[in-house]
Amino acid sequence: MTAAAATSTTFPIEIRNAAENDYVDFATTFWPVLGDYLPPPSQQKWQQEMMPTSFVAEYHTIGKDDDDDNRTIAVGYVGWTCPYAHTQTHAHAPPPSESKEENSFTSSGYCGEVNYLMVHKSYRRRGIATALLQAVAQKLQEEPTCCSQW
Repeated sequence: MTAAAATSTTFPIEIRNAAENDYVDFATTFWPVLGDYLPPPSQQKWQQEMMPTSFVAEYHTIGKDDDDDNRTIAVGYVGWTCPYAHTQTHAHAPPPSESKEENSFTSSGYCGEVNYLMVHKSYRRRGIATALLQAVAQKLQEEPTCCSQW
């Protein structure tokens, strides 16, 4: 996915693929939101495992002079895994007269999984999380072998 404008927020943001230079902001500003008990991933793990399946939501500020105060602020991150092949066997306790095989079933398919969703605390309740999840849903739906479930 290339940069795309999100229309479901109360102010304009762009959603783009994560890049290597996002690591410091991701690890220091956003990751702590998940709690102190979980250290941030290494930069190598970010680049190899997380970055390829992550989006960043950005807000572009416009200063008074239209040039000096212009900034781009990362306001949210989302990361997903796909495909996640799963097979689940569901068993129900059978009555004594029935065998277990008659009361179990197996479901299988590919399932996309959101691993993390973080929005900067100053920008919450503006539709950013919704826009990030919509971007992931679109990405997963575009991959024909990726997701049979959402």
